[in-house]
Amino acid sequence: RDSVASRGLGDVYKRQTMQFYQIWDIIRKQAEYLGATKEETVSDPRMQPFKTMMHFISNNYQEQITLGDIAASGNVSKSLCNTLFHQYVGESPINYLMHFRSRKVAELLRSGNMSMSEIAARTGFGGVSYMSETFRKFFEKSPREYRKSWQ
Repeated sequence: RDSVASRGLGDVYKRQTMQFYQIWDIIRKQAEYLGATKEETVSDPRMQPFKTMMHFISNNYQEQITLGDIAASGNVSKSLCNTLFHQYVGESPINYLMHFRSRKVAELLRSGNMSMSEIAARTGFGGVSYMSETFRKFFEKSPREYRKSWQ
């Protein structure tokens, strides 16, 4: 019985996390539009490399990106990169990247009739099956099911 209750809480957590990232993406886009993402002085010296790494992911998610690439973009070690992502977003850089790509998949599913292969290629996934597996992890349904729910 406890496992059923904890599984229910896990589902709630996943939905809330998904909603948070959808809202975050909207806020990020609005901030870019308003010019609020320009370089600025930050009181936490580790925030600037983190912001740089976030921008790197946002600008390069379509490419094959490694932890080393993300860390190099912020001029930090892989270890510090992991630490910063866990500190500021509560997940690893690679998990954040997969989550980011999955949100982009969701956008494309809602906005057009692209094939799953086209969507996978545009969002940096190596193939449709990996895209579907990753998408299901974050959205709790397949990309096809998600698309149907928006039509």
